[in-house]
Amino acid sequence: MNAPPASPPPGFSLAGKIVLLTGGAGLYGRSLAAQLAGTGATLILASRNIEALEKVAAEEHALGRAVHTRALDQAEESCILRLRAGVRAEFGRVE
Repeated sequence: MNAPPASPPPGFSLAGKIVLLTGGAGLYGRSLAAQLAGTGATLILASRNIEALEKVAAEEHALGRAVHTRALDQAEESCILRLRAGVRAEFGRVE
């Protein structure tokens, strides 16, 4: 059985960074999303399951964290390219 991702070390910060996480609605993705958002990163969650992503984002928003959601089907190259272009246009970069 796989363990959830380990917590970042004390003092670790991604403040001011833009992080794109695919699959952030599942068990491990949700845990990783919470940890990344907790480090101060502006987090963009992308998945086919936008409803589940919205729930994760709402939990993080309640904690005052910057989390955005985007629809993504990784099996479709055009969808990946649209996501990349949209993120760059809105945020300017991804770390």
